[in-house]
Amino acid sequence: MRLHAFNIKNFRSIVNTGWCPFSRDHVTVLVGQNESGKSSILEALHCLLSGVSISEDDLRAAAPLPEMNIRCEFSAQELTDAIDEENWSSIQEDAFHSYAKRCKFIFELKMTWRRSRENDSKFAYDVTILDEQLENVLTDSKRKQKNIDLRETALDNLKATVSAIATATPIPSIATPTEENEEEEEEEEGEIIFLTSSDIAHCLHNASPSSTLFNPATGLLPNTVDIDEKFNLIGVNKLAASNYLQIAGLDLKHLLNTDRRERQFLLNKAREKISKDFNLFWTQTIGKNRKLEIGCEIEFYSSEAGDKAGKPHLVFGISDGHSMLYPKQRSEGVRWFVSFYLQLKASESRGLKRIFLMDEPGANLHPKAQEDVLRLVNSLSSGIEIVYSTHSSALLEFNKLYRVHAVQRTGDEDESPTEIIDAHSLSAASTDTLTPLLMAMGIDLSSQNVIKREHNVLLEEISGFYYFNAFWKLRDCKQPAHFIAATGASNIPTLANMFTGWGLKFIAVIDDDNLGRTVYKQLKQELCGDDEAIASERLWKIRDCSGIEDIFSHRDFKSHILRDTEANFSIKNTEFLKSAKRSKPVMAYQFWEEVQAGRLTSSNLEPETLKKIDEIVTEVSKRLEKHKSS
Repeated sequence: MRLHAFNIKNFRSIVNTGWCPFSRDHVTVLVGQNESGKSSILEALHCLLSGVSISEDDLRAAAPLPEMNIRCEFSAQELTDAIDEENWSSIQEDAFHSYAKRCKFIFELKMTWRRSRENDSKFAYDVTILDEQLENVLTDSKRKQKNIDLRETALDNLKATVSAIATATPIPSIATPTEENEEEEEEEEGEIIFLTSSDIAHCLHNASPSSTLFNPATGLLPNTVDIDEKFNLIGVNKLAASNYLQIAGLDLKHLLNTDRRERQFLLNKAREKISKDFNLFWTQTIGKNRKLEIGCEIEFYSSEAGDKAGKPHLVFGISDGHSMLYPKQRSEGVRWFVSFYLQLKASESRGLKRIFLMDEPGANLHPKAQEDVLRLVNSLSSGIEIVYSTHSSALLEFNKLYRVHAVQRTGDEDESPTEIIDAHSLSAASTDTLTPLLMAMGIDLSSQNVIKREHNVLLEEISGFYYFNAFWKLRDCKQPAHFIAATGASNIPTLANMFTGWGLKFIAVIDDDNLGRTVYKQLKQELCGDDEAIASERLWKIRDCSGIEDIFSHRDFKSHILRDTEANFSIKNTEFLKSAKRSKPVMAYQFWEEVQAGRLTSSNLEPETLKKIDEIVTEVSKRLEKHKSS
C-alpha cells in the first residue's frame, strides 16, 4: 500500500492545504519559520491516520469542523484483505473490483468530524470515499443482485406449482417476496452482505498505515519503569522501555520466570545487540571512546519500598565505555537520539504499516549528530513512511529537493492561514522560509572539489552554477569547465584576487546590469591593467542579460523555470522575478535536475533560448581555451 497525498482543511492555522504529495522515496520534509504551521500539519496527519480525536484547540473560529483527506493506492490483494467479508454479495464484490481497476486502485478517503451526541465537548469522526460514483456502483450492483434473487424465487415458485399439478397435490401457498422482507430474511440468515461506500471507506482506512508521532515527553528513555503483576509496563515513559524490549526480542514474562543466570545472559545479549546496531548510526565522539552502550537490568524493590517491596522493575543505563549512567544523567541530545533510535527501530521491528511523524528531530543535537539522524532516517525509509519538520540544514539534502514542502503563512498577520508549497513549486516560497534549504545547498556546494588549476569560471551566484552546468550538458559541450559561484557580483573581485595569488587560471562571467558593468570595470582595471584586449580574453558580460534568467524566452521561462504557463508579463524575466519574489537558486536547481535526469533536452527549448545558450557556451569555451594556452 502506498500513500500518495494528503489534504487538510480547517485545522488550527490551516484553512486548506490543497493536495500535498508524499515524497516518492518515503521521506517527506517540512521546512518553514516558527509558527508557520509545521506542527499543525504533523498533528493533523496523526489524527487522520490514527483516528486520534481532535480537541477544541484544533478548531478555527467561525469555521466548519476539520476535514482531512488522504489519497492512497492498494494492490488487488490488499483490497481483498482489507474487505474481508465472507458473505459479501459476489456481484457487488465484482463490481467494486472493476471500479477499483478503473481508478488504478487509487482511493481518496475523507475524514470529517462531528460533535458527540453524548458529550458536546468530544468529537467523533466519519470516513467516506470522496468519489460519489462508488456509491452508485454499489447501489446498482445491489439492485442487480436483488433482481436475480427475485427471478430465482419466482422460478422456484413456478417449479413448485408445476410439480403440484403433475402429481395432483394441492398447490402450495406461495408468497411473492418483497425487497423489504427479503432483506430482513437475508439479515437474519446472514446469507448475503451488501456494503456501502462508507463501509468500504472504513475498511480501507483501517488497512492504511497508522501513525506514530514521536513525542519527547513520553518517548524519552526513562531511568526506571515498573512492571505489574500481569507483566505489563507501568508509567509515563513505558513506550520507550517497550521499544527497547521490542528491538531486543525480550519477553518480560519469560525473563521474570526464568532463573537469574539465564535472565542475565539474555539481558547482556540484548545490550550487545542493540548497542552494536546503534553505533552504526551514532558517530559522535564521547571523550576518547565513540561507542555508547544501552543497557537494561531487572531489579526488585527492597523491603523499604513500601507497597512496591519485592516487585520487579526495569533499570536503564547508557554507558560511554567508562561509566554506566541513568539516561537522565546523560545530555539531553544523547538521551533524545537514543530514544528516537529505539522508537524508529521498534516501528520497523513490529512490521506494521506505519508512518513515522517527527517535529524538529534532533533540535538539541550537534550538527554532526543531526547528520546521524538523517542517516538513520534514510536507512529505514524503505520500510516506513517518514514525515518530519526541521529548521536545520543538516537534516536536508539539496539533491533530494523532491522531499521538501515549504510551509509558510499567506500574510504577515498572526492569524494568516498556513499554506504548503510542494517540491515542484518551491521557488514560490519566501527566502526566509527556505533558509535551511538554501544553507544546505551552499554547504554542499562549498564542499565540492571544484577549484582546479585551470578551466575555472567565476560566476555571480549559486543559480548561475546550476544553469551553466545544465547548459554544458544540453549542448554536450566537451570543453572542461569548473563553475564557481560567488555570493554576489561584488564578491567576484575578491575571488579573482585570491585565484591570481594562488596561481590558478580562471575567467569571470558577469551579468549585463548596472552592478555587473561596475564589477567588469573594476576587474578590467585591477586584473587586466585596463587593457581591453586582455579583458576581452578573461572577462565576459552576458549580452543584454540583467541576470542569467534573461537568456530564456518568455515561453521557456514560464514552462521550465517558473513552472507556471499562466504567468502573464511582458517585462524581462529578471524584472518579473524581483516583483514575484521567487527563489532563484531553487528554480535553477530544479532546471538542472530536469536536464541531468534527461527529462528536459534541447528539443524542449525554443530557438530563441538555444541561440543564447549557444552564445554562452561558445564565448566561455573560447576564453577558457585561449586563457589555458596563454
